[in-house]
Amino acid sequence: MLMLAGEDWSLQNEQGWSALQEAICNREERIAKIIVWHYQPLAWAKWCRKLPRLIGTMRRMRDFYMEISFHFDSSVIPFISRRIAPSDTYKIWKRHANLRADMTLAGFDGFRIQRSDQRVLFLGDGSVDGKVPPGSLCMVSHKDKEVMNALNGAGAPATEAEVQQAVISMSQTNIFRPGIDVTQAVLLPQMTWRRREKMEMMGSWKAKVYDMHNVVATIKSRRVPGAMTDDEFFNSSNVNEAESEEFDVY
Repeated sequence: MLMLAGEDWSLQNEQGWSALQEAICNREERIAKIIVWHYQPLAWAKWCRKLPRLIGTMRRMRDFYMEISFHFDSSVIPFISRRIAPSDTYKIWKRHANLRADMTLAGFDGFRIQRSDQRVLFLGDGSVDGKVPPGSLCMVSHKDKEVMNALNGAGAPATEAEVQQAVISMSQTNIFRPGIDVTQAVLLPQMTWRRREKMEMMGSWKAKVYDMHNVVATIKSRRVPGAMTDDEFFNSSNVNEAESEEFDVY
């Protein structure tokens, strides 16, 4: 009934877990299926409500180019000999209501690093020829030479088979929830060897360079009954890790 009424499925309890994660951990397959069945149309409706304001805000902003580089003091979790915090640089361009972001770190699947030389295009103004509507989100894969509309079919409900497969997939591994604590974060200007603040040209602007310190990244895990153990999970991802390491060389 709550999902039918449009309840926000992404809300978390005091422990930081969503209703879907609680259903998976407690083996409540029926509840998990209901949430999976409804959350895509609900997420799409929420996106459509916010899109006009987002496009309007972007049009009022000044155009810019920026780079976000990040690395971690330690990229290995204690007692787990795996590198899970690789460095990367995001390059972001903004022009009118359009946004482009180039990156190589696609995300995480549990402790697996997902690498992909990709470009994200948000076309708030649409395409010049009118074939791409305003508010489109496209993913460009340089490796596969493919362009995908990330929002294609986003508002359509999942099929019974897709719902079943999604619940089965989530039930096969433990749940990992990454988090970032910035409550103690500080921005410090980079200094030159003459102890002067470092300046760089970003497009037509002369900009100061800052480092952000004291950002704490955490990963919280929760056991799913009947799922693979952490050792089994790590062993199954050895091939993916090798592929990621090969990608890092280029």
